[in-house]
Amino acid sequence: VEAISTAREQGISSGYVNMATGLGKTLVAAHDVLAFREQNPDARVLYLCHNTDILRQARETFSDVLGTQSHGNFFGGEYEDQEDIVYATFQTMGRQLGGG
Repeated sequence: VEAISTAREQGISSGYVNMATGLGKTLVAAHDVLAFREQNPDARVLYLCHNTDILRQARETFSDVLGTQSHGNFFGGEYEDQEDIVYATFQTMGRQLGGG
């Protein structure tokens, strides 16, 4: 999380976290979003994934870390897209953006 924060301070706006399964990539992402939103309280966040089960787990993790911020699903027929943090599948976003 510290390396991501340092990179962001240096003007780097994207990154890649590579960790083995079960080591806490989602937790790292949630803490990064927490730090980012402290600096940018009006920013909205889109969490993309290929799998709805992973998205549901991510929403739980993010809720634990971020607390009362609003969370919305944009997958599997659920369309709560006017929230602070939105969880979506690549497939749903592709359809939404006209990509099939």
